[in-house]
Amino acid sequence: MNDQTIIIEIALRGVASGVNLLLAGLIMRTGAPIMRRVAGALFLFGTVVYILISSDNHPPIIGGLTPALKPFAVFNTVFFWWFALSLFDDDFRLDQRTLWPAAVIGFLNYGAPIFLQSNFDQFLDRIRGVFVLGLISHALYIALKNRRDDLVDPRRRFRPVFAGAVGILAIIITTAELYLGHSESPAFASQLQAVTITGLSMAFAFWMLTTRETFFELPVQVTETSLMRGTAPSPILVKLEKAMDEGAYLEEGLTVARLAGRVGVPEHHLRK
Repeated sequence: MNDQTIIIEIALRGVASGVNLLLAGLIMRTGAPIMRRVAGALFLFGTVVYILISSDNHPPIIGGLTPALKPFAVFNTVFFWWFALSLFDDDFRLDQRTLWPAAVIGFLNYGAPIFLQSNFDQFLDRIRGVFVLGLISHALYIALKNRRDDLVDPRRRFRPVFAGAVGILAIIITTAELYLGHSESPAFASQLQAVTITGLSMAFAFWMLTTRETFFELPVQVTETSLMRGTAPSPILVKLEKAMDEGAYLEEGLTVARLAGRVGVPEHHLRK
């Protein structure tokens, strides 16, 4: 591998790192709930650290800071999982149900190696890989679950993008690391990883800079007053109230799309 190719890869990783740091700052500046902002910033910063230390073609770009910052990359799957849950589940909270994966990752990476001999390293790698794949898969499930009933329209459109781009890339990288274990990956794999992560980061940055900040915020609580125009009720509100008076809310498995059909208005108007 020639020096020019290494320089290009380092430059790509530097660009991807800068973009993800910018995204972390932008998320922290939104009006989103604090846990959503913190989880998003942690995930993006963990991604930065992973980008800077994961290449087999050159030493870690951050040099002597690697031991101090590596835990952010180690726990980044948990940060990714937290971010997905906080983004797609408005009732997300940090509690025993959501903290235990961090304890498992910490034990597998820092606790278990103390008690097990080095010949168990491959076994631990397999356990870690399977657990990480499980967290990522659950995050994708949460992203796609109830997608059609998400009242935040930009977030509803983003769900399949999140699952198809970020999630699948994470699964590919984790599967590759699980397959390779401690062996060195081919040079082209590290270059492809750098190109893919850079492209994905820039695409997400462009999208985030052109969309509304409400993507990260909680759904607006719509009231009758907010749907009034002057003194006359909104026609959609009148139809919706009529459908509710007729017991539409009692229908099992009711979705926004089905309710829009029953009310007789376009689905995107009813969402708003």
